Amino acid sequence: MMRNVELANVHYGRTPRHTVRHLALVLVLLASSACGAPSKERISDDFRQIFAKEVGAGALPVVLSVHPGEGDADNVYEHVTFDVFAEEDVGFKDGWLAGTVLRKGERLHDGEVVVLYQKGKRSQWAIARHELTRKPSERR
Repeated sequence: MMRNVELANVHYGRTPRHTVRHLALVLVLLASSACGAPSKERISDDFRQIFAKEVGAGALPVVLSVHPGEGDADNVYEHVTFDVFAEEDVGFKDGWLAGTVLRKGERLHDGEVVVLYQKGKRSQWAIARHELTRKPSERR
């Protein structure tokens, strides 16, 4: 059987050592992608849902960046920086922007939220909690 594998590898111009390295690289790449953190797109989508619950209607979040913080195999902190754009004249009574009044077209700058993701039993990432660490402001 080994002789057949060697003949097959010679036929394709590869040595058995080359094939083993290639297979090991593929396995490492698959393993790292399977246990990696949530994607930036997923984090941005999750943040938009959090924002809608925390702020309500009348303003849109503009995600500026998503970057990882500390974490381990089962816990990942993701930092989301964002601006807030007013779709209409709005006064916020509750939530992150309580007491803030914005006119249509106004923008608040450089807010930051930290989102903690935890890996569940089926290796699926879920939001464990989130915290506003920097309230967006009028100044840049």
